[in-house]
Amino acid sequence: MASAPKVQSLSQIMTELAPASAQQTSLIQQQQAGLGAKYAEQQKGLDAQKAADFTTINNQATGRGMAFSGIPLDEQATYLSTNYLPAIANLKQQQNDENMSLSKNLADIYSQQYTSAFNTRQTQQGALNSWNMQQMQLEAQAREAEKQRKFEAEQNAANRAASAANAAASAASKQTSPWQLGGSAGGGYTVFNSDGSRANIDLWTYVRGNGGSQQDLVNLLANGDKNDRKAASNYAQNVSKYGQAAAFAQLQKDASTAFYTSK
Repeated sequence: MASAPKVQSLSQIMTELAPASAQQTSLIQQQQAGLGAKYAEQQKGLDAQKAADFTTINNQATGRGMAFSGIPLDEQATYLSTNYLPAIANLKQQQNDENMSLSKNLADIYSQQYTSAFNTRQTQQGALNSWNMQQMQLEAQAREAEKQRKFEAEQNAANRAASAANAAASAASKQTSPWQLGGSAGGGYTVFNSDGSRANIDLWTYVRGNGGSQQDLVNLLANGDKNDRKAASNYAQNVSKYGQAAAFAQLQKDASTAFYTSK
């Protein structure tokens, strides 16, 4: 018997799928790890530019005769607010946007892995459900086949028993019955011996000698002469009123050939 299809957990399937995207995720993670150094270098450039621009501002102030007035803080403040600080803010925004974009790429990869794992597990579960249904159908068919086999075996046994009983009864009647049935001048029945002489027995003895039943006797009476037919009719009425045993007991009292020697 084939084993049931395997159904894995989502984590097991995702572990199997991970190597396919490992190189891509590793590259993205490396890019994220390098963002700090990348933008730190850019900020160093801005800082260097700020230092150079401050020097220019100071030199210009000196050229205007302001050497003894100290550092031109107003001009430096204007420079910071209009050049340096907006550039720093833009740089940090770029770093944040790039990090978010890389994070989204990672999330997309994980989402695709999860969707693929989920679909794979659904397929596996569907295969298991189909297998279970098939096994239930096979078991039901096996039970029905076993019931049919037992029924047929019982029927065959009963048929063999009935055939054997019929064969035995037929053989017994052929071996033990020395009589033959014929009609009488009055329209009834006459029982003869095997040599053709009249047998001094009643019709019931003849029926039993041939392996017959009470109903076989009644059937003969129903096709006999007037008295026989009357007895058979009375028997049928008494069966419906009193039952078969009482009806047969009454039949023995009727003045017919059934329980009297042949005519």
